[in-house]
Amino acid sequence: MGRDSENNANAKIVTKLLFRLLPVQILLAAVGAVNGIVSSVFASNFVGTDAMSAVGLYSPLNMLVSSIGAILVGGSVIQCGKYMGQNRQVRMHNVFSLNLVLTFLVAAFFTVLFIVMGLFGLTGFFTKNETVRSLFNSYLLGQSIGILPMLLGSSFSAFLSLENKGRRSFIASIIYIGINLLLNWLFVQVLKMEAFGLVLASSLGMWVFMLVQAQYYVSGKSHLRFSIKRLAWHESREIFSIGLMGALANLYQTARGLIVNRLLESFVGGAVDLTLLDMKTGKELDMGSPFDLFSEKSHPDYRGITDEQFENRMTLQRAMVRNGFEPIDCEWWHFRLKDEPYPDTYFEFPVSSDYLRR
Repeated sequence: MGRDSENNANAKIVTKLLFRLLPVQILLAAVGAVNGIVSSVFASNFVGTDAMSAVGLYSPLNMLVSSIGAILVGGSVIQCGKYMGQNRQVRMHNVFSLNLVLTFLVAAFFTVLFIVMGLFGLTGFFTKNETVRSLFNSYLLGQSIGILPMLLGSSFSAFLSLENKGRRSFIASIIYIGINLLLNWLFVQVLKMEAFGLVLASSLGMWVFMLVQAQYYVSGKSHLRFSIKRLAWHESREIFSIGLMGALANLYQTARGLIVNRLLESFVGGAVDLTLLDMKTGKELDMGSPFDLFSEKSHPDYRGITDEQFENRMTLQRAMVRNGFEPIDCEWWHFRLKDEPYPDTYFEFPVSSDYLRR
């Protein structure tokens, strides 16, 4: 009976912690969305298509790093909050300290990995295009600057919420957005640093985001205390066990992104992205999802759309197959020429609708 009461109490504590973490997740998602908009505006106006390809190649890696960070944050905060509710001060400080140490080790691993990959060009798996690959190498070097503050900043945001100090995270987010906007203007628009400028602006902004929050923990005002002495390493298993469930979706998106990038890379040469056009109105037909939407909805055989939209996809697919192209199973708009004469050559140019009317 006592054991059941303890489990029920722990369940209530975990539930409360999950609700407390919700604003943090919303805040981080909002910051990421605004940062994405800022980067997209500068990228679309001042960065070339090759640089944008390099940015796209990094997306699954970013999701991987974020996923591991989410595992550590979610598991640590729930464990720490549980001990806080039980007034087990030593264990509470231990979990906080262990989270920061584990986060530092993970960040150090990816930082070194990206530096080595970028400096020595160990990125052949991601792309064969030498121009894009060179830009991607530079992009990895820029990302290596921001991995540590990104992961530590996420941890600080969660623990600040646990101490009812979420306002500091909000202020740090506003400052980060402003710094990112300013540095994008400087690096991308003024200095013409292209993809490296985009990532450098974000990475330096992340350092500001992290340091604004870290100041609370070095000021001595924090209830949580960091100490590397007598770390309870056995807590790591529980942290990963708790945090893993919350990060499964991100891990799935990581794997999917790597697969999609690899599929696209395998279709170098005579490949084309296209849709159907109404020659009378000059408007595109409704295909049920927009171009480059990486979702199940973009699969050619997806049936969660109207019959008319599905038939438009099938009409396009039949026409392309009849003329020697083959589709892929995750994008209704992408086709590759069978027996292509230039399998190792990149062709990158738009097909004009005005040309089709001639």
